[in-house]
Amino acid sequence: MDIIKQPVFDNVTILDVLNNPNNYPEETICKVIDLVSDMSRSLKEAKENLTGNLIRRMREDNATKRLFYNSLGVQKTATLKTTTPTLNKAIKNIEGFIKNAGFEPEQLGEYKFVPHGWSIMKEIRKQGGDIQVLCDELYPEGSPTLEIK
Repeated sequence: MDIIKQPVFDNVTILDVLNNPNNYPEETICKVIDLVSDMSRSLKEAKENLTGNLIRRMREDNATKRLFYNSLGVQKTATLKTTTPTLNKAIKNIEGFIKNAGFEPEQLGEYKFVPHGWSIMKEIRKQGGDIQVLCDELYPEGSPTLEIK
């Protein structure tokens, strides 16, 4: 049975509230948000555990693909992919490292303008006027979120 169709309290299911939130009081909606958050965390942990196990098995077999049939009988493929390499954070002075290796930094990179982060920009913004307008355009306010503790 699908878990979101099972009653979770007062004969109400998660699916009932998801499909018709306007029919329920805020307290019920908060309960469902809390339940969905807990389920999401548990599912994330389970997926990470299963993914790690399958990656280990595929590496042991030197496999990059596994064919399988999903719960609806549709054939799918699990493909082991490697991520794009990232810059080595242990190297603190990249330019010096490249120079020490006998190369010019321009051969392996470029120089570009990098705007200040928000902590510096908010201080510049306090000057008001056109600079404040520009800062507001560079750093628009984000969407509101809801936190439940």
